Amino acid sequence: AKSHGEAFLNFFQQRLVPKGLYLMDEPEAALSPQRQLSLLAMMFDLVTDGAQFIIATLAAAARLPRRAHLLLRREPDRTGRVD
Repeated sequence: AKSHGEAFLNFFQQRLVPKGLYLMDEPEAALSPQRQLSLLAMMFDLVTDGAQFIIATLAAAARLPRRAHLLLRREPDRTGRVD
């Protein structure tokens, strides 16, 4: 039997394909730190083959390779301003 994290990573391995566009909300949430790195490696291999990922995450950006394009979005305050 697979752990929840193993099943979650297996789900991505079976469904992610080159040249796809993926919108993900905290895909790392069910994964151990080691499996998070495995998922990142899988994503970057797919990016090399033309895939694109838009990811909402609270994970530390320090794990991202230098070639990653990181777009940060801040939530507006009560007045609608974004610092």
